[in-house]
Amino acid sequence: MEINGGCLCGAVRYTADGDPTNATVCHCRDCQKFTGSVFATLVRVDKETMNIEGALKTFSSIGGSGNPILRHFCPRMRLVDRRGISNAARQHRTECRDL
Repeated sequence: MEINGGCLCGAVRYTADGDPTNATVCHCRDCQKFTGSVFATLVRVDKETMNIEGALKTFSSIGGSGNPILRHFCPRMRLVDRRGISNAARQHRTECRDL
């Protein structure tokens, strides 16, 4: 099975050629903040099957378990804040749409 996708602006693309090893929905507060939703949909694949094109930025925080959580995201889109999509991301989305 091939899984593919990317960020909204297209600067980051990913593919995984293999079956998912796990799929889940997480409702923890950290996932809610990161997605701007009440949950995050997570799909795990073997690292060897994953290919990422484009530069990523990484945000690290400590989860409820005490373990570090690494969130990777498109640096052009930036992080989503509590009010929704950031002004920089909104402007970038508009610029991409006009291309």
